[in-house]
Amino acid sequence: MDRFEPKESAQSEDRFDRRTLMKVATGGVAAAGLLAVAPSAAPSVAAAFVPNNFRAAIHVTSEDGMQYAYSALETIANNYSKASGRLIIDGAAVKLLTTDVGLSNVKSAHDAGAEIVAANDALAINGIDPTTLPDYVDTSNPGVIAVVDSQVKGFHYYKLS
Repeated sequence: MDRFEPKESAQSEDRFDRRTLMKVATGGVAAAGLLAVAPSAAPSVAAAFVPNNFRAAIHVTSEDGMQYAYSALETIANNYSKASGRLIIDGAAVKLLTTDVGLSNVKSAHDAGAEIVAANDALAINGIDPTTLPDYVDTSNPGVIAVVDSQVKGFHYYKLS
């Protein structure tokens, strides 16, 4: 009987065969059973299975939401070495691009590997000239198109208001 061999070589942490999946499932069932009977002062949630190479588009529409966007991008950078993030700055959040602190934070996110997109319609509504922004800020699309483009390119969508 022929054995199935993958055509592409995969690194050990990225490849799952049936045996590995069964071990993970069995371990999960055993752990869930132990957690169900173990007393606990505070409930804990097991980490979700997230592949190391995912793509996340973080869409921010308010100035207050930016701190959470930076936190999400930091979590991705610190815990998933092959993941990529895209920050879509839309709505009133684009106002932060007119401040030194806002630009410094966006530059730090870009330097850590995030793609930075500022919605050109939000820039226009807020009276911000796209040519005054750094070259690493993509201003080629309105917010809705930036979101759809991200989804078409395989990014998982995460919205912050």
